[in-house]
Amino acid sequence: MSSLAVSYNFRTFKCKAGPSKILNDVLIESCTHFKLEPSQFALKHGSQLLDLSLPLRLANLPQGCKLELVNAPRDTKSTGGGSVVIKLQIMAPEGDSTFVLPPPSQLVKECDSDRSIEEVLQDFEKSLNIQLLHREAIGECKYTYEPIVQSMSKTMTGTSELKHSLRSLGLVGGNHTLRLRFKAEKHDVCKPHLTARTASVEDKGESQSSEHEAALSEEEPSLVSDSNPIQVYVPKTEHSEDEHVDESVYDMSIEQARLYQSLLAKRAHPNKQMMSKRQREQLAPEKPAVEECIIRIKFPDYTQVQLVMQPDHTLGDLYNVLSSKIVHMTQAQREKPRPVFQLHTAYPGHPILTSADDFEKELVKDCQFAHRSLLVYRDDFKRSQYVKDEYLETAKGLDELEEVKISKKEAETTETEASKASTAPKAETPAPTPTTAHNTRKVPKWFKMGKK
Repeated sequence: MSSLAVSYNFRTFKCKAGPSKILNDVLIESCTHFKLEPSQFALKHGSQLLDLSLPLRLANLPQGCKLELVNAPRDTKSTGGGSVVIKLQIMAPEGDSTFVLPPPSQLVKECDSDRSIEEVLQDFEKSLNIQLLHREAIGECKYTYEPIVQSMSKTMTGTSELKHSLRSLGLVGGNHTLRLRFKAEKHDVCKPHLTARTASVEDKGESQSSEHEAALSEEEPSLVSDSNPIQVYVPKTEHSEDEHVDESVYDMSIEQARLYQSLLAKRAHPNKQMMSKRQREQLAPEKPAVEECIIRIKFPDYTQVQLVMQPDHTLGDLYNVLSSKIVHMTQAQREKPRPVFQLHTAYPGHPILTSADDFEKELVKDCQFAHRSLLVYRDDFKRSQYVKDEYLETAKGLDELEEVKISKKEAETTETEASKASTAPKAETPAPTPTTAHNTRKVPKWFKMGKK
């Protein structure tokens, strides 16, 4: 660990400082050594005052430099109360599907540098109407969340550390960012025993709801095929350590290089006459009629939902299936007019469903859907969960997709072919016969030159 020299009144103090140490900690240690009040002083290098919230690796200081301890400006002293602009960056809590991230314009607030971090979070709670310090979520399990605040390389958690002021982090002026994330603790929910009266009431409610759902199902036919139900795929959270990629697979063989070179030569010097668009359309094979549309929708949390619909179905039918069965709708989304989300193509990102006018468009006739189509889900409500819990419980991994299985099989076949080619016995080549004096071989003229 390197040391940093701080001078004050012709005296020098050497402070142990690593790359991640904050300059405000250097100031506190220096003032403690010289028996001074840290709130009344600042660090100066040359003619420039240093930002005390930065770590040493970001302070742009030369190695072995000498800092000077000087009186702090009036607007940053504790008696004056320095003003700091705080931008709060919130990470969505895990397992809380009701959390909706506020817009960035509401996450900026001007605070006094003498206020504690807990008081700053309380101010954001009042303005955003969101619980941040004591947050809970109850579903199948109960989650309690402990806030963790991070400023640069310094992390604070617990009630004692959140009592620290902004000044203790070196935030005495200017614009700064605080990152807020949550540590989740999972608890089991104890279901209370139901009495006979409440049980009868619940049975009546369930029977009424089942009758209501049956009536709705009779009125509206099922839009999703029963033979191909809704399938949900989620990404892997953990990767096994045994999985590794052999870099030799990406090496190009001599035959592949020759084939690639011939393709480039044909593109650069085509022998055939260039055809018009009409000629290409006439020579192109006719596309078979689409009998069913396999639609896969990709959500922002990398969850993918696959469903099957008929070609004559409309975008309104697709929207109704997603909004009523699959997508987890928040209270803010239910209050908005339809549509509350948008659908875009994966590439090149063309919008498909953006307004209520698109509900009447048919999937194949108007939207040109193929047998398989990939769409991207977008909305203005950022949260940690987009698909309902009943589908996530039976979800499969992304490695079980058909195209992933096919690519794995192709990779396995290429590996087996390469291993067979490497282990195949090579043809024995005759050993070269040593040259003797009896062998009649012509000697080149350049070899005879110089001999006399």
